[in-house]
Amino acid sequence: MENQFYFILTNRIKLAGLMIGGLLLLMFGLKTVDTLTAPLAVSKTVKLLVFLVWMAGGLYLLYRLSKKFSGEAALITISSDKLVIARSDAGTEKQILLASITAYRHSTYNSDDILRLKMRDGTRTSLVISDFFHGGQSLHFAAMVTALETAVAEQLRLNEQPVTLREKTLFEKPISTVLLGPFAALMVWMTWAQMHRLHTSGSFFSAWGIFSAYLVAWIAARERRNEK
Repeated sequence: MENQFYFILTNRIKLAGLMIGGLLLLMFGLKTVDTLTAPLAVSKTVKLLVFLVWMAGGLYLLYRLSKKFSGEAALITISSDKLVIARSDAGTEKQILLASITAYRHSTYNSDDILRLKMRDGTRTSLVISDFFHGGQSLHFAAMVTALETAVAEQLRLNEQPVTLREKTLFEKPISTVLLGPFAALMVWMTWAQMHRLHTSGSFFSAWGIFSAYLVAWIAARERRNEK
């Protein structure tokens, strides 16, 4: 029996290139706008309005471009003995024998789901989806991972192959709890410093965003972390 799953996979190399290039162009454009408006007799309020409009429009355009060009349509087929990844946009098809998989890891961080497969010959394959750019796929992706786990377990049972290991993610390991303490302490200090104006920086809000994402992922992985 075959299980088929259709996804818009995220090409992380394309996405990184789009984000870096887009942000550089956005900053260059912002500097250009500032230079052009400097000789003009405009108030700070108008300049701020121009800045906000430019940033909002630029970020939205960057989001739309990243959404359009970083996605790759793919049909994943899981049968009793193999995994087939057919990428329709690229016109490629990759077949992986389940018996050749030595380890796999399914991790979720922020809006990304990542499945990493490690083969006996040392090669690796990754499948990535981003709910931020191509939403509504997380539950479907989890179902695909479950189907793969079931097929791999059955393949091992029937053929007595060496055990395929499920590798733990960072948040499923005790080290994630060890790191959480210093991270939380740092955030407390940064908050105290911000309140007492000892340190003012936009990185304060970025740090809180990163810490919040870390904490959410740490909490989500608690059941796996407690498994022996």
